[in-house]
Amino acid sequence: MINTLRTFSPKQCLIITAQETAFFGGLSAADKLASILKERFGDNKVIDYTAAGLTGGLGSLAGHPFNTAVTRSQNKLPMDGFNRSFLSGCKQSIQRSLTKARAIAVFAVGYKFAKEMLNN
Repeated sequence: MINTLRTFSPKQCLIITAQETAFFGGLSAADKLASILKERFGDNKVIDYTAAGLTGGLGSLAGHPFNTAVTRSQNKLPMDGFNRSFLSGCKQSIQRSLTKARAIAVFAVGYKFAKEMLNN
């Protein structure tokens, strides 16, 4: 762990901050989206949980490029944009980001449920 901390750079810190900001921004947007959806579809729990899942997934998608940048930085791989290996990995990266977004959407719904149970 000490070696990991020694190699941790300010650049990595900024990238992780951007990634987590996107993630938590998605979670915090759930209530705003829920209120918009409630105006259109009525007030019920399905709307609340749908909004949580959507915003969690979207926050994950927004943070995925930063997650990739952190991983590349930690493994000392270049982040030089559109080279051949980057382009060949795009399809896999998109598939992984969608898989992760679905998992985070489920997490966001569970998080909302747990938060409601603790507040009651």
